[in-house]
Amino acid sequence: MRALPHGLPRRGGHRPGERRLPGRREAQHRRQPGDHAALRGDEHPYADPVQGRGGEGPPRGSPRQGGPAQGARAAPRGVGHPASPPAAPGGNRAAPGARLPDVGAVSGVPNLGNSWPVRIIRPGDVGADVRDLQRRLQALGFRVEPDELQGRFGPSTEAAVRTFQDQRRLPVDGLVGPDTWAALVEAGYALGDRVLYLRARPFRGDDVRELQRLLNALGFDAGREDGIFGPATDRAVREFQRNVGELPDGIVGPETLAALQRLRPQVNGPSRAVVREEEEVRAMAAQLRGTRVAIDPGHGPSDPGYQGPSGTVEAEITLALAREVARELARRGARPALLRDGRADPTPGERAEAANGLGAAVCVSIHTGGDGGPGARCSYFGSHTTHSPAGRRLAEAIHLELTGRLGLADRGTAPLAVAVLRETRMPAVQVEPGCITHPEDERRLLDASFRREFARAIADGLERFLAPAGSPAAAR
Repeated sequence: MRALPHGLPRRGGHRPGERRLPGRREAQHRRQPGDHAALRGDEHPYADPVQGRGGEGPPRGSPRQGGPAQGARAAPRGVGHPASPPAAPGGNRAAPGARLPDVGAVSGVPNLGNSWPVRIIRPGDVGADVRDLQRRLQALGFRVEPDELQGRFGPSTEAAVRTFQDQRRLPVDGLVGPDTWAALVEAGYALGDRVLYLRARPFRGDDVRELQRLLNALGFDAGREDGIFGPATDRAVREFQRNVGELPDGIVGPETLAALQRLRPQVNGPSRAVVREEEEVRAMAAQLRGTRVAIDPGHGPSDPGYQGPSGTVEAEITLALAREVARELARRGARPALLRDGRADPTPGERAEAANGLGAAVCVSIHTGGDGGPGARCSYFGSHTTHSPAGRRLAEAIHLELTGRLGLADRGTAPLAVAVLRETRMPAVQVEPGCITHPEDERRLLDASFRREFARAIADGLERFLAPAGSPAAAR
C-alpha cells in the first residue's frame, strides 16, 4: 500500500468531534424541542420496527392513505388478508388454466422473523409522510407545486420522485418504497455534516460514499463505494489516520476530515475498489455443484408489484419462477435457498441480510417489472459513482442465455442501486424475463414450460459465470 507523507502536525489533547460524543456539526442534527423528527439528520419519524433503522425506510405497518394504486401497479394487501391476487380492472382474474402451481419448498427459506408489511407511499396519498417526502425533495432542489405542499402526493411530487429515481439509478416507478426512501435520506448528507464511525447500525449516506471514494483514491482500501460505513471503511480510516500521524480511532471528525481535504486526490478513472473487484472476477474459478445460491422472488404480500392485463400479480409469478429455478439448481447439485416464501414479507434490506447470512456465492433476484417494454433485462449494482464488475459479469452471462437460448427481446443490462444488489456481499443480479403488464409477456410467464426453460437458462448462466476463463462452459 502506498504510504502518505508523515510529519503532518498532530494536535495533542482532546480532539473535538472525534470522540464518540457528537461534535459541533453533528450536534446541529440533534432534535430540538418541538422539532419534527423528519428534520433530524439520522432518523426518520417512522422507525423501522424490524430492522431498527431510523431514517432508512418508509413507515411499515401503517394504514395506506389516499387513493388506490394507479396504473398497472397492484395494490398492497392488508395484514392477515388471504394471499390471493387482487382483481384486475373490471374484476377479471387470471384464466383458470393459468393458475400458478404450488411446487412446494425446494429448499429452506431463511427465518426472517415476524416481518411487518412494507409501506409504499404512492400518488394519491395524503398526510404527514407525504409532507416529509416533499420537504426532502425540496431540500434536494426538486420543485413541488404549492398546492401539493400540504401533504398531497400529486403530479409534481410524482414527477420529482421519478426524476430523483432516475438520477439515483433506481426503478423509475414514481412510488416511494424502501429503496427510494433510503436513497432520499442518504442524499441529504454531505461529508462533514456528522461524525462518522463504525457502529452496530452502520451510517449510510452520500457522506459515507464520498469518504470511501477519497480513501480508495488515496490508496486505502475502503471496499465498495456503497455509502455504508462497514468494517472495510473502518479499517481504511484507521490506516489513513496512522499514515497522517493521527490517533487511529476510526472516528471521522473535523481533524480527520481536514487531513483528507489537504490530501484530496484528483480522481480519474475507476476506483481502487472497482479495480480490485475486476481482478477478483478474472481470478474466479468455481463450479455450480455445491455452490450456495440465494434466490429472491421479488415483491411480497404488502408490495405485490405490478399486475398483468388478466390479473396476474408480480409477487406470485416471481415466486413461481424462483421455485422453478431452485428446483433446477438443486437438480444440478447446487445449494439453492429462497429469500421469501408465500407467507413472508421481508424488506429488501432483510433479503440482502439473509443472503449474506447464508454465505451465498451469488444472489439472483427475480422481477417482472411493468415499467418497460417486453423482453429480458438484467441489472447489477451500480450507482452514479461506481458499480460492481462481478455483478455486471453475472448479469451479462445470464442475459446472454435469456436472449440467446430463449429468444427473448433484448432490453439490455444496466446498473441499479437497489438494496438487494447494493447490500449483498456477493455478486448479485436482478433478472426480469418479461414485463408482466405486456399481454404477450404475461401469457409467456404463465406458461409452465417457459418457466422451466427460464430456470435452465438461469442455471446455464450461473455455470458460465462460475466457470474458469477459457473453459467450455465459459466459452459456450
